[in-house]
Amino acid sequence: SEFDVTNLPYKQVCTFHNNVVSPREYAGNIHAVAKAYNSAYVLVENNDLGAQVCDIIHEEFEYENILCTEGGGRAGKRIASGSRTSQELGVKTTKTTKSTGCAVAKLIIESNQLIINDKETINEFNRMKPKKVLMMTW
Repeated sequence: SEFDVTNLPYKQVCTFHNNVVSPREYAGNIHAVAKAYNSAYVLVENNDLGAQVCDIIHEEFEYENILCTEGGGRAGKRIASGSRTSQELGVKTTKTTKSTGCAVAKLIIESNQLIINDKETINEFNRMKPKKVLMMTW
């Protein structure tokens, strides 16, 4: 999903569903959308093939606005700036980062600071484990 975080409330502006797209094609789609949104910053999950997607966006498309992360100790990961060697393109999700992300998403959705416009995204939230369920209506 893509989100516009220019102004509150934040809004989901598009989704992409395709389980057979190549990493190169997916990177091209992310790059095109980011450029269309004024060279927006992107945060890519870099688990598995996502690392390849990050590399393609950064190296082949020479796109600079990819957010990096670095270890944040017990807090999981944090957005990083600069070019320290401990940083990586995108974010590698772990049990800790997923839990934190779900909690933050729940908080901003319940406080009407994030508008989810896609029924499938809402369904994904509702399929999560019970302690992380976000009850939402369409």
